[in-house]
Amino acid sequence: MSSHSLPAAASRCPVADGAEFDPLGAQECRDPMPWLRPAQHGAPVFFMPRYNMWCVTRYEDVVAVLRDPDTYSSRKTINLDKLPPDLLSAFPDGPPDRVLVSLDPPDHTRLRGLARNAFTPKLVEAREAEIRTLCHALIDRFAADGRGDLVAQFAAHLPVQVITRLVGAPVEHTDDFRQWAHDRIALLGSAPSLGEDERAAIARRLIRFSGWLRGFVESPAGQRPKTTWRPR
Repeated sequence: MSSHSLPAAASRCPVADGAEFDPLGAQECRDPMPWLRPAQHGAPVFFMPRYNMWCVTRYEDVVAVLRDPDTYSSRKTINLDKLPPDLLSAFPDGPPDRVLVSLDPPDHTRLRGLARNAFTPKLVEAREAEIRTLCHALIDRFAADGRGDLVAQFAAHLPVQVITRLVGAPVEHTDDFRQWAHDRIALLGSAPSLGEDERAAIARRLIRFSGWLRGFVESPAGQRPKTTWRPR
C-alpha cells in the first residue's frame, strides 16, 4: 500500500506521552492501547516510516486485509539483517525467513495444512491431561508468591513445552527450541544491533542446534530418542 493511497491525516503515526508509536518499543509491548485506541477512532490505518509499513487497527479492516493476499502480500514481512558468513553457515538452505506468517498462497496454504493436521482438536484433546500437567507445573513455580507475570512465567514457556512434545522431540531440548526462536528474532532487521560477542554466541548456538534439528527431522521415526512427559 503506497503512502499516498490514504488521506494525509490517516497516515500520521499516533503519539502518546510525546512518543510516536513503535510496535517494538518497550512501552508499546507492555500496553499498546494508549496509541492504538485513539488511532482506531481517528486514524485506523496509519503509516510507520521507521519500518516502511502500514498499521491497521480495526478488526474488520484486519480481516479484510488477511483475506485478500492478492492485494496485501505477506511476503518478506520478516526481514533478516544481511547475515555474515558465521551466521549463514547455520542455515545451509538459506536464511530462515520463509515461515508461515511471511508466505502467500499456495505456499502458505500448504504449510498451514500441515500445521492444522498436527494440531487437530482430537489430537490436542487426547493430550489434555498431559498439557494440564505442564500448566500446573508452571503455575506451581509462582503460586506461593500470590502473584506472577503471566507472560514471563507462564505463556513464554507453555507453547514451546507442548510443541516440543507434540513433534516427538526429547524434552531436554525444550529450552533449546525456545532459545532458537529468540535467536532468530534477534536476527531481524528491526531488532537492536548485535555486538560482536553476542553475534558469535548466537552463531554457535544456531549452528549447533540447527545441526541437531536437521538430524532429528531426517532420522527415521523409529530411531529417534523416546520422549517422556515430565514437568520442566
